[in-house]
Amino acid sequence: MEATGLLKKMIAFGCGPDVVTFGTLIHGLYRSDNTIVALQLHEQVVNGNSKYGVTCKSNVVWYSSIIYGLCKDGFTDKAKELFSEMKGNGILADAIIYTSLIHGLCCVGDWEEAKSLFIEMLNQDVQPTIVTFNVLLDELCKSGNMGEANKLYKLMILRGVQPDTYTYNIFIDGYWLLEKIHDTEKLFVSMASKRCTPNVVSYNILINGFCKRKKKIDNAMNLHREMISKGIRPTVVTYNTLLIGLFIVGRVGEAQKLFDKMQVNDVAPNSCTFTIFIDGFCKNDCVLDALEFYNTLENCKVKLTIEIANCLTMDCINLGGPKWLGSYSIN
Repeated sequence: MEATGLLKKMIAFGCGPDVVTFGTLIHGLYRSDNTIVALQLHEQVVNGNSKYGVTCKSNVVWYSSIIYGLCKDGFTDKAKELFSEMKGNGILADAIIYTSLIHGLCCVGDWEEAKSLFIEMLNQDVQPTIVTFNVLLDELCKSGNMGEANKLYKLMILRGVQPDTYTYNIFIDGYWLLEKIHDTEKLFVSMASKRCTPNVVSYNILINGFCKRKKKIDNAMNLHREMISKGIRPTVVTYNTLLIGLFIVGRVGEAQKLFDKMQVNDVAPNSCTFTIFIDGFCKNDCVLDALEFYNTLENCKVKLTIEIANCLTMDCINLGGPKWLGSYSIN
């Protein structure tokens, strides 16, 4: 790589690299998804056996880069080893390191250790950031532990950390998982008064929740109109969710109109959109429409996935067997 080549030239010209040089190189390696290379460089430089012939003591920024990269790549155990090594070298961890490890532990389902690390963080007088709290809140809400999540939220406020839109999205999703519709809607409405503007993710979570309940599809469509009126651009996820909801309640015509509107609004459909349409047509006894839609995709040179073809084939077989497939060519 260019950076390592430059390092070799520095040494050749008698310009010895220092902790900043290696820290910058390690940071660049993890940013370019070369965390293992960064770890190897760290071990070589610290132990004095690097090919650069240089020994250097690492610092907190250096460790932070590697630990973050290891946790992101799923090497949580190795990140924990490095964390212990860092503390053994008398280097105090900062909020970024604690948050990286807490997130890594939550990702592998080790809530108890993540919780212990958070307590250690507080005992070491390291101030948790909004990211730290959001990581913990996300884990609690996804597991349905809203009681503990609310306690943690109060602690966050007590420590002067203000929630952001992502925080509210975490809670909205958590309440939906427990089917607490009233709490979800109440929290969503309260966001504006707390200086947190709902974003497209906020709307997508609510729309998804409403679409999963047959009698709430109109609420979902109203939210779609509301977000557009507020200048929040729907994504393909928004449209896919609404299409599923409309097909579930048999509103095929509205689904077709929404698909047209989606393209007018310059939101490109994806393979999931096409699969939803074919499955929706078939589930509503519109097999000919599904077959025509499929052939339209072929003619438009849309890249067809095996999921789209399998969906059409299975639905046709379930609804009438080969007689449907015999009328159309599915390549």
